[in-house]
Amino acid sequence: MFLPLFIFVLTICALYGDKECGKNEVKSNCAGCEVKCGQSEFDPCPAKCRLDACYCSPHAYRRNATGACVPIAECPKMEKKEKENEIYFLCSDANEIELKQFVYEQYFENVLIFWELVKVASVICCRYTSKTNTIFMIVLVSYSLFILFQVEKAYTYTKPVFTKRAQASIYFLKILMICAAYAEKKCGRNEIRTICGGCELKCGQSKFDPCPAICRRNACFCSPHRYRRNSSGACVRISECPKRNTS
Repeated sequence: MFLPLFIFVLTICALYGDKECGKNEVKSNCAGCEVKCGQSEFDPCPAKCRLDACYCSPHAYRRNATGACVPIAECPKMEKKEKENEIYFLCSDANEIELKQFVYEQYFENVLIFWELVKVASVICCRYTSKTNTIFMIVLVSYSLFILFQVEKAYTYTKPVFTKRAQASIYFLKILMICAAYAEKKCGRNEIRTICGGCELKCGQSKFDPCPAICRRNACFCSPHRYRRNSSGACVRISECPKRNTS
């Protein structure tokens, strides 16, 4: 009686066991969220389970329109409207690569100076109180205007270069306005804030676990790379999560 069932199970295992993943892919027995070009790790996704499926490695690769897993830098450029939405995820370490590439390609010839400003703004936006926020914003606005209007003695800006600097300052001021709008929200230890986040990892969960397609606005999340939410609601290091009982 059990022999046909046993043979059936062995056949299924054999079929799935032969599955090989492609370049830059990893295999997961039950994963739901795969990040595609133009998407963020914080984008909500449907709660579904794809058995024995191959996924792009989430930290450095994205699935492009042809179905290949490519480095993030090789993804097609997004439209300007979509690009501007990236500031809503500024407080997340997960989008540092995309945001840096965006700034470099779209707005500012001296990416190193402007990127340092963006990082400082994100720290202020996410970590400090509203009083400290206000003080630092005044300083950063002043520095942004200084970048825009500085004129070196032996060099006169051409119109395209000046336009890039003007766009850089406008973009930077947008970041500061968003920080000001959400300054009252203060997150706890080991937490970061996103204006629209969906997937937060708890102890015992993996980045490949499916999550519901919801948007928690202006919410505090455990930093995804090193921390998980434990049963008491605190964000703790992954190593501090209770060990799974494998017996």
